[in-house]
Amino acid sequence: MMLKAVFLIGAIVLNFSCTHNSNNTENSKMPAVKAGEENFEDSIPMDLWSPDKRFSNALYYFFLGEFSQNDRNIDKSYEYFQTAYNLDPNSFLAYKMILAGVYKNPDESMVLAKKMTLLYPEDAHIQSLYGQILLGQGFYEKAEKRLKLASDLDPTMKQSYLNLIAIYQVQNEPQKAIDMCNKLLKYHPSYIEAYLLKTKLYVKLGKNKKALESITKAYELNDTDPQILLLYAYTLELNGNTKKSVSIYEKLIEVVPLNVAITNNMVALYKELGDLKSSLALLQKLDEKLDGKNRAVKLQIVFIYWDMKEYSKCISILEKMIEEDGSDERERYILGLSYEKVGKYKSAIYQYESINPVSKFYYDGQYRIININYSLGHKEKAFAQLKAVLDSDNFENKDSFYKLASSLYDNEKEIDKSISILEKARKEYPNDINILFLLGVQYEKNEELDKCILTMREIIKIDPSYSSAYNYIGYLYAEESKNLDEAEELVKEALTIKPDDGYYLDTLGWIFYKKGDYQKALNILKKANQKAPNQAVIMEHIADTYVKLDSFDKAEQYYSKALKANINEVDKRRILKKYKKISSSKS
Repeated sequence: MMLKAVFLIGAIVLNFSCTHNSNNTENSKMPAVKAGEENFEDSIPMDLWSPDKRFSNALYYFFLGEFSQNDRNIDKSYEYFQTAYNLDPNSFLAYKMILAGVYKNPDESMVLAKKMTLLYPEDAHIQSLYGQILLGQGFYEKAEKRLKLASDLDPTMKQSYLNLIAIYQVQNEPQKAIDMCNKLLKYHPSYIEAYLLKTKLYVKLGKNKKALESITKAYELNDTDPQILLLYAYTLELNGNTKKSVSIYEKLIEVVPLNVAITNNMVALYKELGDLKSSLALLQKLDEKLDGKNRAVKLQIVFIYWDMKEYSKCISILEKMIEEDGSDERERYILGLSYEKVGKYKSAIYQYESINPVSKFYYDGQYRIININYSLGHKEKAFAQLKAVLDSDNFENKDSFYKLASSLYDNEKEIDKSISILEKARKEYPNDINILFLLGVQYEKNEELDKCILTMREIIKIDPSYSSAYNYIGYLYAEESKNLDEAEELVKEALTIKPDDGYYLDTLGWIFYKKGDYQKALNILKKANQKAPNQAVIMEHIADTYVKLDSFDKAEQYYSKALKANINEVDKRRILKKYKKISSSKS
């Protein structure tokens, strides 16, 4: 299911940003497409159907569809594209309609796409889109057929090749995937992603020389990208070019900042090339060749040990490195993190305090020290350190410390102080969405609901794609049993941004519960439970709905499940009360 979802969402995102350049714009004499059971011809005034107005009005509805799509109103965009198509049937509008329909209803969109491939058999974009939809639903053989047809009709279209490569990777047919990479590169010789894909496939097949040829091309196109550098260094060593491999590893350490995301990406790439142990063995051999004196190679070994959770080995390597030369603040910071992992907090603090204040890692070290002191129960010390940082003029980026202070005050149930800190942060960082969202949450905890809603609306103005803000307002309205129609629209908007979010689906189901549409609520809540399993509140909502439907046995079952799920004490007391009530009523 996860693989299907990834393919389908990927298809949608890629195609919503592409342009359909089909030349097939003839007006087919075909029946108008229906919306539900209503024919759109019946809903459009007859004067719009006159030959001299059909094209101009189709253009008008097309632009309405585009605007609605940009506003993430998928239902409306689909209707507008559908109306435009009915006024002026052509392959371009058919494509836009299918694409909008994928968000609205993937199953119906697949049926529509199939019809359109019959109407426009020479349109590469429609054939490719149908192939992507089939791929998203897991119909690999049918998808392959359509995508091959699309690539034959338009050999320059990247997406057809990329989806064929994805199919062959899933089916464990690396040579076919390589062939598709080569076809793609024939028409797009500077497309780096194809070289990277081909390199990884060749490494897996043990064709190291071919892999080196491919990654060298990528390196010539971009010699600063972390993934390219790591893959290039690795492949050079596979081919016995140790000297150049080492120079690339050193370059990698120079150009790549230390953060969790990039480190994880490095390790993930090693995993793609094979198991971590084989990558570790290769790096250890390289380290031996260099008499253990190359720090860049040693750091790569540390990153792999870290992912393998062998923190003591990380510590052993890093201690020796720092003993030899303690000038690299990055190494000192990683050593501090490693000490934390094995519970040596005093040693961790020592390393963090030893970081030079002019280093970019000093900021991160101070953050870690505050966290450690708080977790060890030295709360006064932690808050004093936080205050010193927030009052200091030496820290340019204090946003993380404001968020940390808010979190710690929240833990202490000092909501007023948390709000005060975030309101101060808001003045310094007025467009920081995360600070605003935390502030809205704290307003809600302080029962200042109007302020909470205003803050969430402010977030939406700054960033209309911040889905959590829509959902938060919707859930508040549902809990208060007010503005339920607006709540429904807000949560649907959130779901256009994150269609498979279980928590958003839970909110939508709860809104229908509050509206009294219990069967619809139940259907949506069950879907929410599938997307976010083991969440007590979602199970509680399902149980509450079963109570309304007089299905008391099922209600009792879901209350019982909720009590065993991921649950806090407040929710547990509330759900336990409901469970006891329904159990006693049955006896």
